[in-house]
Amino acid sequence: MPGKPLIIRNPKLLLQLLDASGAPSGTAVDVSSDVRSVELAPSQSIDSVATFVGTFTTMADTTIDCTVEGILSDQSRTIWTTLIGKPVEVQLYDRQDSTEYRAFESEIPFDPSLFGTDDAEGQVREWSMELPVLSDVAWVTGA
Repeated sequence: MPGKPLIIRNPKLLLQLLDASGAPSGTAVDVSSDVRSVELAPSQSIDSVATFVGTFTTMADTTIDCTVEGILSDQSRTIWTTLIGKPVEVQLYDRQDSTEYRAFESEIPFDPSLFGTDDAEGQVREWSMELPVLSDVAWVTGA
C-alpha cells in the first residue's frame, strides 16, 4: 500500500558530510539555492500467498524514495564537487525559517552542475537527482 508522497517546494536543504564512523565531518553544505523541490515517497508492497491451508497476506518493509529537483546557480560548480560519492546526512527543512528537519543518510551520486536541460538565453538549466535513502527518516530539532 503506497503512502502519499511529501513534496516540499523551495526547502532549506543541508548536506552534512559523514566520516567513516558515520559522525559529522566539517560544516554542513547548504545547497538550498540549487533546489526547487524535494519529494519523499514511501512505498510498501502487500502480497497475498495462497497455500493449502488458506490465503495469507504479507507486507514488505516500507521503503522511501527521495527525488531532488533543482536549477543551476552561480555557486553550483563549487558547492557539489566536495560531496560527490561521499556519505552525507540529508537535513531537509520544510521552510528556510524551520527549526526542525527530516534527516536521513544518503550519498550524492553526481554533480548536477555537469548536467541538466539545455538552457536557452534567459532560461534556467534544470536537473533531477534520485538520492538513496540509506537510513530511517527521522525528525531532528536543529538551529
